[in-house]
Amino acid sequence: MRRPHISGRGQVLVLVALAILVILGALGLSTDIAVFYYNWAQLTKETDAAALAGANYLPDNPSKATTTATTWVSTNGQAGDTILKNTTGSQGYNGQAFSSITVQVRRTVPYYFGKVFGLTSAPITVSATAGVEPINSAKGWIPLAMPCTGASCYNGGACTPTNPDGTGCYACGTTVTLNNGQAGPGDWDPLYCPTYGPGVSGYVLGVENGCPDGVAVGGTVSTKPGYPNKTEDAINQRICGSTSPCPTSSPPSGICSAGGSTLDPSDPHVVLLPLVDTSQFSGRDTASVYAFAEGWIVSASGSTVTIEFIKGAVDASANPNPNGPASGPYGVVLLQ
Repeated sequence: MRRPHISGRGQVLVLVALAILVILGALGLSTDIAVFYYNWAQLTKETDAAALAGANYLPDNPSKATTTATTWVSTNGQAGDTILKNTTGSQGYNGQAFSSITVQVRRTVPYYFGKVFGLTSAPITVSATAGVEPINSAKGWIPLAMPCTGASCYNGGACTPTNPDGTGCYACGTTVTLNNGQAGPGDWDPLYCPTYGPGVSGYVLGVENGCPDGVAVGGTVSTKPGYPNKTEDAINQRICGSTSPCPTSSPPSGICSAGGSTLDPSDPHVVLLPLVDTSQFSGRDTASVYAFAEGWIVSASGSTVTIEFIKGAVDASANPNPNGPASGPYGVVLLQ
Protein backbone atom coordinates (compact mmCIF):
# COMPACT_ATOMS: atom_id res chain seq x y z
CA MET A 1 0.00 0.00 0.00
CA ARG A 2 1.42 3.37 -1.04
CA ARG A 3 1.91 5.93 1.77
CA PRO A 4 0.69 9.51 1.09
CA HIS A 5 3.44 12.05 0.41
CA ILE A 6 3.46 14.95 2.94
CA SER A 7 5.10 18.18 1.73
CA GLY A 8 6.82 20.49 4.28
CA ARG A 9 7.01 23.33 1.80
CA GLY A 10 3.92 25.09 3.13
CA GLN A 11 5.06 24.78 6.73
CA VAL A 12 8.39 26.37 5.89
CA LEU A 13 6.69 29.30 4.22
CA VAL A 14 4.57 29.88 7.31
CA LEU A 15 7.63 29.79 9.55
CA VAL A 16 9.55 32.15 7.27
CA ALA A 17 6.63 34.58 7.26
CA LEU A 18 6.45 34.49 11.04
CA ALA A 19 10.20 34.99 11.30
CA ILE A 20 10.04 37.99 8.99
CA LEU A 21 7.30 39.51 11.13
CA VAL A 22 9.38 38.98 14.27
CA ILE A 23 12.45 40.50 12.63
CA LEU A 24 10.50 43.48 11.34
CA GLY A 25 8.93 43.94 14.77
CA ALA A 26 12.36 43.85 16.43
CA LEU A 27 13.70 46.38 13.93
CA GLY A 28 10.71 48.62 14.47
CA LEU A 29 11.01 48.37 18.23
CA SER A 30 14.73 49.11 18.12
CA THR A 31 13.99 52.15 15.96
CA ASP A 32 11.58 53.51 18.55
CA ILE A 33 14.07 52.79 21.34
CA ALA A 34 16.82 54.58 19.41
CA VAL A 35 14.59 57.62 18.83
CA PHE A 36 13.65 57.77 22.50
CA TYR A 37 17.30 57.40 23.61
CA TYR A 38 18.43 60.12 21.20
CA ASN A 39 15.81 62.51 22.54
CA TRP A 40 16.66 61.61 26.15
CA ALA A 41 20.36 62.33 25.55
CA GLN A 42 19.55 65.57 23.77
CA LEU A 43 17.15 66.65 26.50
CA THR A 44 19.71 65.79 29.20
CA LYS A 45 22.32 68.07 27.61
CA GLU A 46 19.74 70.82 27.20
CA THR A 47 18.56 70.61 30.81
CA ASP A 48 22.10 70.45 32.23
CA ALA A 49 23.11 73.49 30.20
CA ALA A 50 20.00 75.42 31.25
CA ALA A 51 20.66 74.74 34.94
CA LEU A 52 24.33 75.75 34.62
CA ALA A 53 23.42 78.92 32.75
CA GLY A 54 20.96 79.89 35.46
CA ALA A 55 23.34 79.05 38.30
CA ASN A 56 25.75 81.74 37.10
CA TYR A 57 23.43 84.28 38.74
CA LEU A 58 23.29 82.58 42.14
CA PRO A 59 23.10 83.28 45.00
CA ASP A 60 22.58 87.00 44.39
CA ASN A 61 19.93 87.06 41.69
CA PRO A 62 17.62 84.01 41.79
CA SER A 63 15.00 85.63 39.56
CA LYS A 64 17.61 86.19 36.85
CA ALA A 65 18.76 82.60 37.34
CA THR A 66 15.31 81.18 36.60
CA THR A 67 14.61 83.47 33.65
CA THR A 68 18.03 82.63 32.18
CA ALA A 69 17.30 78.90 32.45
CA THR A 70 13.92 79.41 30.79
CA THR A 71 15.47 81.41 27.96
CA TRP A 72 18.11 78.72 27.45
CA VAL A 73 15.48 76.02 27.01
CA SER A 74 13.35 78.07 24.64
CA THR A 75 16.37 79.11 22.57
CA ASN A 76 18.26 75.82 22.42
CA GLY A 77 15.52 73.22 22.85
CA GLN A 78 12.89 71.89 20.50
CA ALA A 79 9.50 73.41 19.95
CA GLY A 80 7.13 71.90 22.46
CA ASP A 81 9.71 71.31 25.21
CA THR A 82 7.95 72.13 28.46
CA ILE A 83 9.58 73.32 31.67
CA LEU A 84 7.91 71.49 34.55
CA LYS A 85 10.18 72.87 37.27
CA ASN A 86 12.53 75.83 37.39
CA THR A 87 13.20 76.80 40.98
CA THR A 88 16.09 77.86 43.19
CA GLY A 89 17.00 75.97 46.34
CA SER A 90 19.69 75.36 48.93
CA GLN A 91 21.48 72.30 47.56
CA GLY A 92 24.72 74.21 46.90
CA TYR A 93 27.47 75.18 49.28
CA ASN A 94 26.69 74.67 52.94
CA GLY A 95 22.94 74.64 52.38
CA GLN A 96 22.97 78.36 51.66
CA ALA A 97 19.74 79.91 50.42
CA PHE A 98 19.57 80.37 46.64
CA SER A 99 22.73 78.28 46.17
CA SER A 100 21.19 75.90 43.60
CA ILE A 101 18.69 75.76 40.77
CA THR A 102 16.72 72.74 39.57
CA VAL A 103 15.35 72.59 36.04
CA GLN A 104 13.01 69.83 34.86
CA VAL A 105 12.01 69.62 31.21
CA ARG A 106 9.55 67.33 29.42
CA ARG A 107 9.49 66.44 25.73
CA THR A 108 6.82 64.44 23.94
CA VAL A 109 8.38 61.93 21.53
CA PRO A 110 6.35 60.18 18.79
CA TYR A 111 6.30 56.42 18.22
CA TYR A 112 6.96 55.04 14.76
CA PHE A 113 6.59 51.25 14.90
CA GLY A 114 4.47 51.59 18.02
CA LYS A 115 1.68 53.12 15.95
CA VAL A 116 0.91 49.59 14.74
CA PHE A 117 -0.21 48.86 18.31
CA GLY A 118 -2.08 52.14 18.70
CA LEU A 119 0.77 54.00 20.43
CA THR A 120 1.22 57.58 19.25
CA SER A 121 3.68 59.28 21.63
CA ALA A 122 5.19 59.20 25.10
CA PRO A 123 6.75 61.86 27.36
CA ILE A 124 10.42 61.98 28.38
CA THR A 125 11.22 63.96 31.52
CA VAL A 126 14.74 65.01 32.55
CA SER A 127 15.84 66.96 35.63
CA ALA A 128 19.13 68.69 36.42
CA THR A 129 20.40 70.64 39.43
CA ALA A 130 23.33 73.07 39.32
CA GLY A 131 24.72 75.11 42.17
CA VAL A 132 27.54 77.25 43.45
CA GLU A 133 30.55 76.26 45.53
CA PRO A 134 33.62 78.18 46.72
CA ILE A 135 36.37 78.39 44.14
CA ASN A 136 39.73 76.76 44.67
CA SER A 137 41.38 78.06 41.52
CA ALA A 138 40.46 80.50 38.80
CA LYS A 139 41.46 82.54 35.80
CA GLY A 140 40.38 86.08 35.03
CA TRP A 141 41.74 87.61 38.26
CA ILE A 142 42.98 91.19 38.11
CA PRO A 143 46.64 91.72 39.04
CA LEU A 144 46.13 93.66 42.28
CA ALA A 145 47.39 92.08 45.49
CA MET A 146 44.87 92.24 48.34
CA PRO A 147 46.46 92.22 51.83
CA CYS A 148 45.88 89.02 53.79
CA THR A 149 47.95 87.29 56.45
CA GLY A 150 45.91 84.16 57.05
CA ALA A 151 42.47 82.68 57.53
CA SER A 152 41.29 85.62 59.61
CA CYS A 153 41.04 87.81 56.52
CA TYR A 154 38.69 85.63 54.46
CA ASN A 155 36.37 84.00 56.94
CA GLY A 156 33.31 85.14 55.02
CA GLY A 157 30.28 86.10 57.08
CA ALA A 158 31.64 84.39 60.20
CA CYS A 159 33.83 87.31 61.22
CA THR A 160 33.48 91.03 61.87
CA PRO A 161 35.26 93.25 59.33
CA THR A 162 37.76 95.66 60.81
CA ASN A 163 40.88 96.59 58.86
CA PRO A 164 42.15 94.98 55.66
CA ASP A 165 45.61 94.41 57.08
CA GLY A 166 45.32 90.91 58.46
CA THR A 167 43.88 92.02 61.80
CA GLY A 168 40.32 91.86 60.49
CA CYS A 169 38.59 90.18 57.59
CA TYR A 170 36.96 90.80 54.25
CA ALA A 171 33.23 90.24 54.07
CA CYS A 172 30.42 91.36 51.82
CA GLY A 173 29.94 95.11 52.22
CA THR A 174 33.49 95.84 53.34
CA THR A 175 34.91 98.83 51.46
CA VAL A 176 38.68 98.92 51.03
CA THR A 177 40.80 101.74 49.69
CA LEU A 178 44.12 100.52 48.35
CA ASN A 179 47.07 102.83 47.96
CA ASN A 180 49.98 101.79 45.83
CA GLY A 181 53.09 102.65 47.77
CA GLN A 182 55.48 100.55 49.76
CA ALA A 183 53.90 97.09 49.90
CA GLY A 184 52.71 96.12 53.33
CA PRO A 185 49.61 96.35 55.53
CA GLY A 186 47.03 98.50 53.80
CA ASP A 187 49.02 98.80 50.58
CA TRP A 188 49.15 96.76 47.41
CA ASP A 189 51.55 96.05 44.60
CA PRO A 190 50.70 95.07 41.05
CA LEU A 191 50.98 91.36 40.29
CA TYR A 192 52.63 89.71 37.33
CA CYS A 193 50.42 88.14 34.65
CA PRO A 194 52.60 85.72 32.62
CA THR A 195 50.38 85.67 29.51
CA TYR A 196 50.52 89.43 29.04
CA GLY A 197 54.22 89.75 29.84
CA PRO A 198 56.34 91.80 32.25
CA GLY A 199 55.94 95.28 30.78
CA VAL A 200 53.54 98.05 31.70
CA SER A 201 51.29 97.11 28.77
CA GLY A 202 50.96 93.60 30.20
CA TYR A 203 49.90 94.96 33.58
CA VAL A 204 47.33 97.25 31.97
CA LEU A 205 45.89 94.38 29.89
CA GLY A 206 45.61 92.27 33.04
CA VAL A 207 43.56 94.96 34.77
CA GLU A 208 41.39 95.62 31.72
CA ASN A 209 40.65 92.01 30.77
CA GLY A 210 41.57 89.83 33.74
CA CYS A 211 44.61 87.58 33.72
CA PRO A 212 44.02 84.33 31.75
CA ASP A 213 46.65 82.43 33.77
CA GLY A 214 45.27 80.05 36.38
CA VAL A 215 45.98 80.65 40.06
CA ALA A 216 45.13 78.19 42.83
CA VAL A 217 44.65 78.51 46.57
CA GLY A 218 47.93 77.35 48.08
CA GLY A 219 49.79 78.40 44.94
CA THR A 220 51.84 81.53 44.46
CA VAL A 221 51.72 84.75 42.48
CA SER A 222 54.59 87.04 41.57
CA THR A 223 54.70 90.76 42.20
CA LYS A 224 55.21 93.37 39.53
CA PRO A 225 56.44 96.52 41.27
CA GLY A 226 55.74 99.89 39.73
CA TYR A 227 53.20 101.38 37.35
CA PRO A 228 50.85 102.95 39.93
CA ASN A 229 50.22 105.84 37.52
CA LYS A 230 48.73 103.42 34.97
CA THR A 231 46.22 101.84 37.34
CA GLU A 232 43.56 104.54 37.04
CA ASP A 233 43.74 104.51 33.23
CA ALA A 234 43.52 100.70 33.11
CA ILE A 235 40.49 100.58 35.41
CA ASN A 236 38.71 103.37 33.53
CA GLN A 237 39.36 101.52 30.29
CA ARG A 238 37.93 98.34 31.81
CA ILE A 239 34.79 99.98 33.18
CA CYS A 240 33.78 102.55 30.58
CA GLY A 241 36.10 101.94 27.64
CA SER A 242 37.97 105.18 28.14
CA THR A 243 40.97 106.48 30.03
CA SER A 244 38.94 109.46 31.23
CA PRO A 245 37.58 109.19 34.76
CA CYS A 246 34.55 106.90 35.06
CA PRO A 247 31.69 107.89 37.41
CA THR A 248 31.82 106.53 40.95
CA SER A 249 29.62 103.45 41.13
CA SER A 250 28.25 101.25 43.91
CA PRO A 251 27.14 97.60 43.66
CA PRO A 252 23.42 96.81 43.38
CA SER A 253 21.46 97.28 46.58
CA GLY A 254 20.82 94.23 48.71
CA ILE A 255 23.84 92.39 47.37
CA CYS A 256 24.83 91.16 50.82
CA SER A 257 21.49 89.51 51.45
CA ALA A 258 20.95 86.49 49.23
CA GLY A 259 18.27 87.11 46.66
CA GLY A 260 18.19 90.85 47.15
CA SER A 261 20.29 92.13 44.29
CA THR A 262 20.39 92.21 40.52
CA LEU A 263 24.10 91.52 40.14
CA ASP A 264 25.27 90.70 36.64
CA PRO A 265 28.56 88.75 37.02
CA SER A 266 29.70 89.98 33.59
CA ASP A 267 29.58 93.63 34.72
CA PRO A 268 33.12 95.07 34.29
CA HIS A 269 32.93 96.55 37.81
CA VAL A 270 33.04 92.98 39.17
CA VAL A 271 36.60 91.76 39.73
CA LEU A 272 38.20 88.65 41.14
CA LEU A 273 41.04 89.35 43.55
CA PRO A 274 43.76 87.04 44.93
CA LEU A 275 44.26 87.41 48.69
CA VAL A 276 47.98 87.34 49.45
CA ASP A 277 50.33 88.37 52.25
CA THR A 278 51.62 91.72 51.02
CA SER A 279 53.48 92.35 54.28
CA GLN A 280 56.20 90.02 53.08
CA PHE A 281 56.72 91.75 49.70
CA SER A 282 60.13 93.10 48.93
CA GLY A 283 60.51 94.33 45.36
CA ARG A 284 60.12 91.49 42.90
CA ASP A 285 58.80 88.68 45.03
CA THR A 286 56.31 85.81 45.27
CA ALA A 287 53.52 85.26 47.74
CA SER A 288 51.11 82.46 48.63
CA VAL A 289 47.46 82.75 47.62
CA TYR A 290 45.22 82.22 50.66
CA ALA A 291 41.87 82.62 48.94
CA PHE A 292 39.95 84.74 46.45
CA ALA A 293 37.58 87.62 46.99
CA GLU A 294 35.12 89.19 44.61
CA GLY A 295 34.86 92.94 44.60
CA TRP A 296 33.08 95.82 42.92
CA ILE A 297 35.31 98.65 41.70
CA VAL A 298 33.82 101.80 43.20
CA SER A 299 36.37 104.27 41.85
CA ALA A 300 40.00 104.79 40.87
CA SER A 301 42.08 107.92 41.22
CA GLY A 302 45.78 108.06 40.49
CA SER A 303 47.33 105.14 42.36
CA THR A 304 44.32 104.67 44.66
CA VAL A 305 41.58 102.10 44.07
CA THR A 306 38.41 101.78 46.14
CA ILE A 307 36.74 98.35 46.12
CA GLU A 308 33.65 97.04 47.89
CA PHE A 309 33.60 93.31 48.57
CA ILE A 310 30.60 91.37 47.32
CA LYS A 311 29.37 87.81 46.85
CA GLY A 312 28.45 86.07 43.64
CA ALA A 313 29.24 83.51 41.00
CA VAL A 314 32.33 83.81 38.84
CA ASP A 315 32.93 82.76 35.27
CA ALA A 316 33.34 79.26 33.92
CA SER A 317 37.13 79.38 34.26
CA ALA A 318 36.77 79.00 38.03
CA ASN A 319 37.28 75.60 39.63
CA PRO A 320 34.64 75.10 42.34
CA ASN A 321 35.39 72.92 45.34
CA PRO A 322 33.04 72.28 48.29
CA ASN A 323 36.12 72.36 50.54
CA GLY A 324 37.41 75.64 49.14
CA PRO A 325 37.80 78.68 51.39
CA ALA A 326 34.54 80.46 52.12
CA SER A 327 35.84 83.84 51.05
CA GLY A 328 32.82 84.94 49.02
CA PRO A 329 33.17 84.19 45.31
CA TYR A 330 31.72 80.99 43.89
CA GLY A 331 32.04 78.76 40.89
CA VAL A 332 29.25 76.89 39.15
CA VAL A 333 29.00 73.10 39.26
CA LEU A 334 26.47 70.50 38.11
CA LEU A 335 25.22 68.78 41.26
CA GLN A 336 22.93 66.15 39.76
